[in-house]
Amino acid sequence: MSTPAHGATCRTCGAPLEPGAVFCADCGARVAGAPEPFAPVRSGAPTPVAAAPVGLAPTPPPGESRPVPRRAVAAPSTAYPVAPGSVASIGSRALAFAIDGLVLLVAYGIGYGVVAATGNLPGSVADPGATRVALLLPGLLGLLVGIGQWVAEATTGATVGNAVVGIRTVSSRTGRPAGLLAILVRQLVVAVGFLVCLVGEWIVVVSGAWDSSPAQRGWHDKAAGTLVLRAGRVARAPVAAPSTAWSAAVARTMGDPVAGEPGVVPDPPAGPVVAAEPPVAPVLVTGAPGVPPA
Repeated sequence: MSTPAHGATCRTCGAPLEPGAVFCADCGARVAGAPEPFAPVRSGAPTPVAAAPVGLAPTPPPGESRPVPRRAVAAPSTAYPVAPGSVASIGSRALAFAIDGLVLLVAYGIGYGVVAATGNLPGSVADPGATRVALLLPGLLGLLVGIGQWVAEATTGATVGNAVVGIRTVSSRTGRPAGLLAILVRQLVVAVGFLVCLVGEWIVVVSGAWDSSPAQRGWHDKAAGTLVLRAGRVARAPVAAPSTAWSAAVARTMGDPVAGEPGVVPDPPAGPVVAAEPPVAPVLVTGAPGVPPA
């Protein structure tokens, strides 16, 4: 379309028009040949969306909702919660380790005592082979004691030293006994400390003193995923009442039904059975008062 020329006049009132005017300033009539003030929107065409300022998200079109971004939620911790005062002290751990070492030395001493009592010490007999076989007894007793300590700590959390001092070794995830593999890894780390320097196992045992967390886990605890707690603070799994569990086990063994299991009908209540009286039917009285009904 063409733009009104400079000096044109309004066809309605004759007033002069300014260059590029779309409407007359005097009468408000539309100027013939003026451009459209805006482009018409076709039916069904998408509504144009204004561009958003830099750094802001674009405005969603009408009728649509903008997805709300979810906040990043921290994953729940899988560590066993450590209550204040439940962690065993470093001194009690060192004392328990010393008692376990003393138990092992006693086992070796008993073995050597048996060898000495039988007269199989080196130089006391002429047969060196018999002496070597006899000297295997102290090592065998020490091995049996070590295996017993390992199994006891893996299943109950207590060695002889732990039981005397009153501490337990548990899993850092569940708070229950850690199991054979975890305790084996724990003892291997202590053994590596002994090989590095002859007193290195003591440094490993008390290494929890350098842990800034409330759990005070040592190097061997972190490697095995364990935690040392006081015996009174260890969580115990709920168990059924002994009398109820024993009665149910005996009933199942004898083939008798157990109360509470599917398909078991409860026993009838004790005492005499009272039969309910039938309901009395109402009597309809007809006729005059005082006269028996027909």
